[in-house]
Amino acid sequence: MSKMKYNPLTGQMDCIGEGGSGGGDLSALQSAIRELQDATFKLDVTFQSSISTVEYTANPSTAKLTWKASRKGANIVPSYVKITGNGINYELTPTSHTGSVSSDITAKGTTTFSLTVKADGLTKTASVNVSRILPFWMGFAAKGKTLQEMITEGSLTKYLTTSWSAKSFDLTNESDDVYLVIALPDYKKVSSISAGGFDFPITALSQDSSVSILETPYAYNVYYSANKIAGSITGLKITTTA
Repeated sequence: MSKMKYNPLTGQMDCIGEGGSGGGDLSALQSAIRELQDATFKLDVTFQSSISTVEYTANPSTAKLTWKASRKGANIVPSYVKITGNGINYELTPTSHTGSVSSDITAKGTTTFSLTVKADGLTKTASVNVSRILPFWMGFAAKGKTLQEMITEGSLTKYLTTSWSAKSFDLTNESDDVYLVIALPDYKKVSSISAGGFDFPITALSQDSSVSILETPYAYNVYYSANKIAGSITGLKITTTA
């Protein structure tokens, strides 16, 4: 049967077996203790971007990516940090528990950044997404104009959203002889509209490609209210597909 004995040379407890020093038993015990510590005191990292959803334009969007590492309830300086995404491959041996790097995003759509942190023999990964999306436009205007004309004259307001179900809009109209106009990027379509809890009639969609970014035209699905609007609209809810 193995016994524990204090070793004054190492300051540790040695496991002594019946037939020898018990080095194998000690190694197994130390390994088990390390596994328990790793499972109990995990490496924690946070990874955040200064922007999440922004408008896609001709100009790049700068994302500041910030990481932080901790373990056992205290900050820890990692032995290795790597950040990849959007063409960057950032590797370093940090001198602090936190740091940041910036990246200019030009692409439309979602860009994913990945983080790898190593400390105390442990590895933790994380990721963050940045979306550059086309806005949707809404407001009041007369028929017979292109979407770009309505935007230029200030008839429509720009909105950025990736989640529609929780959105409710209050719109103020101070003009006569105008319609409610809703313009969505062509990958989205309106499935239903309501105002104040009642269905709101709209006309069938038409496509408009008068909006260009970096000389590339982008198609929009444009909807008009079935009737001219006099006064304001409250509690407008839009349900979309895609």
